[in-house]
Amino acid sequence: MKRLANMTQEEFQNHCQNICRTVWSQTLHNFDVGPGWHGLIFLASCRLERFCRPGDPLYIKSIENYKGALRIEVGGRQGQGIDKVTKWAEIQSLHFCEICGNSGDITEHGKVRCIDHE
Repeated sequence: MKRLANMTQEEFQNHCQNICRTVWSQTLHNFDVGPGWHGLIFLASCRLERFCRPGDPLYIKSIENYKGALRIEVGGRQGQGIDKVTKWAEIQSLHFCEICGNSGDITEHGKVRCIDHE
């Protein structure tokens, strides 16, 4: 299997839809992040999937880079556990290059980049 960061956006969405069927059941309004964060998005998706209950929808609405950090917006069911998952992904994204997923830091331009992608 391809490394998540090496997948195209379409391949990555299909991969997530196959494994985390409920939270990826709706069409995303926005998916605007680099492949380096695919791993974080996948982990967050798996964690969100655990909060899904029949008749109580939970789905990912959008995924974007907001002020240099990963923002995952969910629709449907809300709660403290769900908020913790999305906040975890946001905090973790500040340590990984959005381009390749290697360890990185926030640049003066507000992007998280590794040494190779500064």
